[in-house]
Amino acid sequence: MKIKEYITLAFLFMQVFTYGGEYDEAKLKAHWESNKADEIEGIYSVKQTQSLNGDVRSFIYRNNFFILKKSNMYIIGEVGGKIMGTLVSNYLMEQFTLEFDIANWCCPDDPQISRVYLKKWSDTEIKSELIKVILGGEQPYFFKIELTLVYKPQIKEDIQENISGTGFAISNDGIVVTNFHVVSSAKSIKIKGINSNFSIAYNATVLVSDPKNDLVLLKIDDLKFKLQEQVPFAIKTNLSEVGENIFTLGYPLRATMGDEIKLTNGIISSKTGFQGDISTYQISAPAQPGNSGGPLFDYFGNIIGVVNAKHNDADNVTYAIKATYLKNLIDLLPAKIISKNVNLINTKSLSILAESYKKYTYIIEVTK
Repeated sequence: MKIKEYITLAFLFMQVFTYGGEYDEAKLKAHWESNKADEIEGIYSVKQTQSLNGDVRSFIYRNNFFILKKSNMYIIGEVGGKIMGTLVSNYLMEQFTLEFDIANWCCPDDPQISRVYLKKWSDTEIKSELIKVILGGEQPYFFKIELTLVYKPQIKEDIQENISGTGFAISNDGIVVTNFHVVSSAKSIKIKGINSNFSIAYNATVLVSDPKNDLVLLKIDDLKFKLQEQVPFAIKTNLSEVGENIFTLGYPLRATMGDEIKLTNGIISSKTGFQGDISTYQISAPAQPGNSGGPLFDYFGNIIGVVNAKHNDADNVTYAIKATYLKNLIDLLPAKIISKNVNLINTKSLSILAESYKKYTYIIEVTK
């Protein structure tokens, strides 16, 4: 599960040289032959135009550069040479900020930091952008860097990526909430656990989505679908308070933790999320991959949010989208859902709430 991936994060470049034996051209191409490549990966030629006090010079780098994805990061380096650094990107690929030490390229005895803002990538060429470097805090020095794709790995359509998340029902006619990032670019969506039956997988389609707030409403479009009982919980849009007790339900790390639903509890730690994001709560209930899209409840059994991210560099820091943003998405549906004002189950017993609510909390299986 990823941290508010629509926020642009920066290139973190290291002043560490490594020999590029692992990244020579033959090994890079062998890697891409057996692994799925994305739109950014490949080998690029690099042309630089620089201007200082009206003196304009252009030259092409002797070595080509590669961009290679590993896990959720990209490695940038010279083919067969040194590693320039790593990139963490936003999942929507809207914008990247590159920050690196240009000493690796030109000035070993005079380290400088430069930044590039890349707003769009294409299969054939990355848009040219200006890099401004302040030399000693005095004279502006402008670079224009142009990267042209010279080797594009073949994207293997037969390599499928299976994603698992959590979702929950908000109506008896098969409308299910989950995160947008769980189902984005999905080839198929299936839902398991309806009426606590995990042997049947129901097909689902996207009804309406909100990528900015990482929410989506799905519709189970299977004629065999039927809920045995009425969805029991209400959606609370009033802001919850710091220190309020909360719990979540979900299906994390199914490969090792199994398909039994997992409950985690904690408190609301902050009314704002990552970098002060007002659309999310910070909560202390732990989350793992697979918890994305799970319901966040208060101890009265109200839905107050949707779990969508964890902080990888902190313990027990999880983020959940506030229920008011879910309600706004629900209001966009052509057929209105009548929201409950009170829960059908009136208890503060966590075990009773969990037993009742698990029937409406599902596994979302996605093939991408």
